[in-house]
Amino acid sequence: MPIRVKVSYYARFSDAAGTREESYTLADGSVSVADLLRVIISAHEGIEKLRKMMRIAVNKEVAEPSRRLRDGDSVALFPPLSGG
Repeated sequence: MPIRVKVSYYARFSDAAGTREESYTLADGSVSVADLLRVIISAHEGIEKLRKMMRIAVNKEVAEPSRRLRDGDSVALFPPLSGG
C-alpha cells in the first residue's frame, strides 16, 4: 500500500532542493528513511553533496536512516545544530 510523506528542507537543503517543502508518494508501505533519501537524491542531485552533514528528523524526532516511515509522516532534512 502506498504511503505519502511530507519532506521539509532547511538552510542549504532548501537551496539544493529548490523548495522548502514537498510531498512524496512511495509505492511500498515498508519504506525506510534511507529509501526516501534515495528518491530525494534522484530528484535533487545537490542534496547528495550535503549528505555527510545531513541530519534527519521524522515527526520532529531525530531519526536514523533505518527508521521505517508510515503514511502521513513528516520528514525534515537540516544541517547540524550548534549552540551554547
